[in-house]
Amino acid sequence: MYQPDLAPDLFEAVTSKFGDDFSDTVVKFLSLQGVETNPDLKHLDATVLLEQVKDAGAKPIQLGKLKDWVQVQSMVLPQVAEKPAVAEPPPPEETSSKKKKPAPKRETRAARSNSANDVTPEEDDSMSSTLEKRFGEFYGEVLQSFLMTQGVMNEDDLMVRDDLKMLATAKNVGVKPVQVSKLQKWMAELKELGNAPTRPVLPHERQGSKLKLTKDKAIPSEKAKDYNAGVRQSRASKDFDGTMSL
Repeated sequence: MYQPDLAPDLFEAVTSKFGDDFSDTVVKFLSLQGVETNPDLKHLDATVLLEQVKDAGAKPIQLGKLKDWVQVQSMVLPQVAEKPAVAEPPPPEETSSKKKKPAPKRETRAARSNSANDVTPEEDDSMSSTLEKRFGEFYGEVLQSFLMTQGVMNEDDLMVRDDLKMLATAKNVGVKPVQVSKLQKWMAELKELGNAPTRPVLPHERQGSKLKLTKDKAIPSEKAKDYNAGVRQSRASKDFDGTMSL
């Protein structure tokens, strides 16, 4: 399967760190795991990478440098490409004093069927945007194609899928290890979101909180009940005696 080249800043970091000879090996095996940008290195299986590079003939000192470099470089944010300034179009020339009547707008929205499983263009665009932010432009399209084969059209569909089966299927069809790791993290976030409580957690219910409601404050004890009953009975008897004396 075709795979994109490393981002220019990451490629430059590889070549400046390892030189021309060893950098080719590093670039090759980073690409095989699906690395495209610096943040992708957080999802990299460093053990597998070092084994592959070692089998390719890397020296121990090179393996040590590579291991340390991956940890440091994963924290580097990728460079944001500056968009060229777009010149504003000149104002339209007035050909006549009379304003032209605008053309009637045509209905471009397609008629919606009654099927509950239909995916609207808005939902499709939203999913595509989410995938591109999480996986990049190239791998976002790859993941979208894979998820569509699994019947996943939006995040709600992904939330209710079995993560173990989904990840195993992704590996079997050739999704890159780094992208599988990203998918695993995404599904874990969705599952946590789905299991969130419907009401806010009270201060004493938070994990590790030392605030606890005492039993006396929460539920009256039996002694308190007996005492309150005795007080009420005593007051009733005094009121009764006072009435009789009159």
